[in-house]
Amino acid sequence: MGLPDFYSQQSSPPFYESAADGGVFAQDSWRIRNNLTLNYGLRWDYVTPWAEMHHQTTTLIPGVESRTFPGAPLGYLVPGDRLPSGQLIPAGIAPTPKDNFSPRFGLAYSPNWYDGFLRKLTGPGKTSIHLGAGRFFSSPEGLTVAYPTGNPPYGLTYTSPEPPLNATPFVGALTGTQYIQQFPVNVPPYNVSPRNPDPNVNWNRYTPISGAGSVWYQNKTPYTMALNFSIERQIGANILPARAILDPRVGTC
Repeated sequence: MGLPDFYSQQSSPPFYESAADGGVFAQDSWRIRNNLTLNYGLRWDYVTPWAEMHHQTTTLIPGVESRTFPGAPLGYLVPGDRLPSGQLIPAGIAPTPKDNFSPRFGLAYSPNWYDGFLRKLTGPGKTSIHLGAGRFFSSPEGLTVAYPTGNPPYGLTYTSPEPPLNATPFVGALTGTQYIQQFPVNVPPYNVSPRNPDPNVNWNRYTPISGAGSVWYQNKTPYTMALNFSIERQIGANILPARAILDPRVGTC
């Protein structure tokens, strides 16, 4: 039997994630002419980042020291620690934006040319042109908080730097190096905070930290910008309309 390529082991505590979202929408329709209608509206979205009940998540802000875990690698922070601005890192790491406004509009037009080439092309009452655009916010996925929940000192993901011995997976098969046995993980109590810090975490067991995905503390609510343009032309009394559609979308996070 050959050697495995690597050995990986993970430990993660029970975690309790939550988020909230809601919205308010106002819409109106203006019939400018018999063959031209304008629809317009505005939506406001309230979307919180995913948070963990006991703040068992982490983020990275270079140069800032954790007050919850003195001795943690510089820049390695948790909810409750202070940002460079002096504000506290919220439970969801990133703040909840209050300016998630989404304008929307739509236009419906039926040409009514009665002579010439355009009449033959469109046919009175047989062609409709639709145009719509808007911004659409969406909620972040729950995995955005699931990944950092398993970060040290709450959890750990270990991947061997080299192929291990089968019987002793923390010993490298190529060099004989004895790597640190980091399990089981001693999870800090739930009441740890800057006012009740935990200076007793042995960070030598966890550093260098690898594979620790974190939420950026300046995350914004993701949204998509959408534009839709379509033309429909009735060909005959018993034939479905011919349609041309343009629907580009641009997303951002």
